[in-house]
Amino acid sequence: MSVFVGPLRVHNYCWELSCGVKTDRIPSSLPASCTFMRTATLFADTIGREAECDFEAVRDETCTWSLQGESMSKADHSIRYGVVPPETAKKVSGLELLRAIMEGTLPAPPIQQTLDFRLVEVERGHTIFAGIPKFEYYNPIGSVHGGHTAALLDSCMACAVHSTLEAGYSYTTLEIKINYVRAITSDTGEVRAEGKVINSGKRIATAEGRLFDSAGKLYAHGTTTCLILSL
Repeated sequence: MSVFVGPLRVHNYCWELSCGVKTDRIPSSLPASCTFMRTATLFADTIGREAECDFEAVRDETCTWSLQGESMSKADHSIRYGVVPPETAKKVSGLELLRAIMEGTLPAPPIQQTLDFRLVEVERGHTIFAGIPKFEYYNPIGSVHGGHTAALLDSCMACAVHSTLEAGYSYTTLEIKINYVRAITSDTGEVRAEGKVINSGKRIATAEGRLFDSAGKLYAHGTTTCLILSL
C-alpha cells in the first residue's frame, strides 16, 4: 500500500463513502461495497495553518486520510455551491432559506467558496458568518484587501434582513457603509461577521454588522440599507 505525505490546506473538502473510505476527490469508480454518502469539511483548530496529512491508496481508486500534528474535525453537513432556483426561493421564508443553506439542503452561494467563508448561525434578524483571511487576499500594502471585509459585513447585514422576510419577498442592497478599525492579515485567524437588523419596514430595512476575531477584537463595523422586493 503506497503512502503520499503532503500539505492539505484547511477547509479542503473530502468525499465520504458508506464503506468508510474518504477521498480528496470524487472517485471515478467505487469499490463494490461503497456508495456515495456525503461530503465532509476539514478544518484545523489553529485556523489558517496547513496540516500534514497521510494519504493511503485504497484499491487504487480512492484514498483515506489520517491527520498528524493538528487537531482537525469534520463538519456535520455537506457544502455544495450554486444558486437557489427562483421557484424554490419564492416558496420559503428568508429564515427557512438561510437555514437550508447553512444545513446543506440548499446550495451555498459561490462567493462563499471563492472567499472561504460560511454561514454558521442564523435566527430571525441575526446572522453570523465565519471566514479565514488568506495571503491570497492581500492588497499592495501588505494586508487583507478591504473588499474581503466588506464582503463578510455585506453578507451578514443583508442576510440578517433576509431572515426577516416572509415567503414571496426578497431584497436588494441600496447602500453599505464600512468603517475599518484595524488591519487584517493572514495571521489574524478566523474572523466572524455578526449582522443584526436595526429596523425592518415594508419597503426599507436597515442593519448593522461587526467583524471580530476569535478573541473578540473588533476589526470593522458597518451599516446597510436594503430595498424589500416582492417576487
